Amino acid sequence: MEWRRGRLLENAPFFHESTSANGGTVAFNCGGTTVVSGDIDNEGKMSITNGSTLIPNGNFTNNGTLSVVNGAVLSASGAASFVNNGVIDLLTSSASTLPAGLVNNGSIIYSNNVEILSATKTGNNFTATILSFTGHSYQLQSRSSLVTGTWTPVGSPQNGMSVMNGNGTISGTILYLTDSDGATGGAKFYRIQIWP
Repeated sequence: MEWRRGRLLENAPFFHESTSANGGTVAFNCGGTTVVSGDIDNEGKMSITNGSTLIPNGNFTNNGTLSVVNGAVLSASGAASFVNNGVIDLLTSSASTLPAGLVNNGSIIYSNNVEILSATKTGNNFTATILSFTGHSYQLQSRSSLVTGTWTPVGSPQNGMSVMNGNGTISGTILYLTDSDGATGGAKFYRIQIWP
């Protein structure tokens, strides 16, 4: 079976011979496991979402953008070959695996790419500085106890942004998340929620 430009794969059968996104979009959105025994050639946008798992067993070539989000998993450790010349976004998919023989000529955004670059308190303001990436929103949250209580949003979510480097790789851009006039009184703990 082959999917071409502009096709969305939802509630699909769980086994396919090959998949191709030739400048269009293919989304694995079935909520289950899809095994592709043949080759996958992504020349457009491919996404694995909503708790779906994609297991490629043939050759996988990514020349476009591959996003794995919303509890989805890319389990590519058994792929015959895996070549990335584009962007693979695994930022919110820490359970995904790439093969040991991966040839990476592009960019891979891993969950550990988000790190707090600085955390500062100036007067009554707290600011966390992080790297952000396009396609994701970032929300500063706080609570008064590290182990109990509800995390409360601080301010509005902010959209991330990436930049394309001259060599075709991407880099995150700096994002400032601030609790204005909220860093007063007793102890306060912060975290950053990222979605999708």
